Amino acid sequence: MLRKQVFFLILLLVFPFIFSSTGCADSGQEMENDMSYQEYLVKEAQLPSIPPCPDMSDPSNWNDEMRAQNAAWWEAKEAHQAIVIPDAAQFQDFVRESSQRLHEGQEASNFLYSPVSLWFCLHTLAALTENDSRAQILDVIGPAEEKDGDEHAEILFRSLYWEDDASVCVPALSIWLNKGTLLSETLLDRLAAGHASVFQGSMGDMGFNQALRLWLNEQTRGLLNDYVSELCFSADAGLTICSTLYMKNGWNVPFSKDETAPDVFYTDDGEVTTDFMHSSSPGVVFRGDGFTAMVLPFQDGGGVTFILPDSGLSPEELLSGEEVFRFLFSENEWDNCRYGRVNLSLPKMDCLSDMSLRNALEKMGITDIFDPQKLQFSSEISSDSKLLLSDLQQYGRLIVNEDGVEAAAATLTLDGALLMQPDDEIDFTLNRPFLYAVMSESSIPMFVGTYHRPE
Repeated sequence: MLRKQVFFLILLLVFPFIFSSTGCADSGQEMENDMSYQEYLVKEAQLPSIPPCPDMSDPSNWNDEMRAQNAAWWEAKEAHQAIVIPDAAQFQDFVRESSQRLHEGQEASNFLYSPVSLWFCLHTLAALTENDSRAQILDVIGPAEEKDGDEHAEILFRSLYWEDDASVCVPALSIWLNKGTLLSETLLDRLAAGHASVFQGSMGDMGFNQALRLWLNEQTRGLLNDYVSELCFSADAGLTICSTLYMKNGWNVPFSKDETAPDVFYTDDGEVTTDFMHSSSPGVVFRGDGFTAMVLPFQDGGGVTFILPDSGLSPEELLSGEEVFRFLFSENEWDNCRYGRVNLSLPKMDCLSDMSLRNALEKMGITDIFDPQKLQFSSEISSDSKLLLSDLQQYGRLIVNEDGVEAAAATLTLDGALLMQPDDEIDFTLNRPFLYAVMSESSIPMFVGTYHRPE
């Protein structure tokens, strides 16, 4: 097995409460090498344990210890793949409605959104609020009962969390408190059990700002250091939540860099020349009402679903309907499909996204948290600062290129309605605006995006 060949990196940050990316006296300054965010740690997150995967590529080096480690790794991997998400329909409703609300009134542009990251952020926020403020959040993310909600979050987190030399998918949560903001031990324990680390310092101080950046860079392997270096707390903030999602994986069948060549991408307002990757291999193309789609699988489970709207339709028009989500949640059990040799043309992608989530959340019924007169924080929180929430902001980056990890080929199994015609040639060319979804191995849409033009 070849490892550490990364093709796909995603970072997603959510910063609710009072937060600033401009006007920092220390923004852009180089961090001190001997500084650590650990000095501000109040409570450390409890994270799943993943056994190390030994390098078994050379049988001559095998020994009993390596065999035992390999057996433990496979046992953990099988348990991870067997996780079933409870109330999947409820989570799917959240994905659909939040994606649709975020697209309402948006201009045609590259768009990257993580429903998973937002869900975890809202779940954490629900733990910090009470009464109507909390009820509005739970009405959107469910379940309504605290115990059920924590169990649901735990299962969802564990279904995503994985890290070894072949692939990484690591959600992370942190809560940053001002000096005058205190949480009860009961609440701190609950947050840690929910995989959130809690830090405390003086908002606006250079050291606390740098601690935040260090934490973010560690969670994201420094992928967006240029963005992180500009982030800082507002001096009058009482509490801030951060949620990150970092993942890497490789194509099941990697692209050949020798086949990459410039070609035309037809944007909404003209033609742009960009590099396209090309492959030709047996596969399946799905047909839905208003779109054609295919799934490009990852080497270590999950994959990317690419959805090309019919001519005359936009990705946003597809997202406003139900059919495309019905397909995304079908787990590829779709009657209208065609098997053959698929000639795929896919642009190399490097997408950035920066969006406010407040308007979409208010349309979904979460309003009290943005109203200082109605926002109700938990009685287990005390603060000498006014706790309020002005916005939720999400930043993201997606990079797609040819590189990947080679392993045994994955087999896509479909129902008997599929008529296999190996000699059939199918062209799937993504040279005009399209929709995509990054799916976990448990069929969770981690990211939903639209691609309108090369950046």
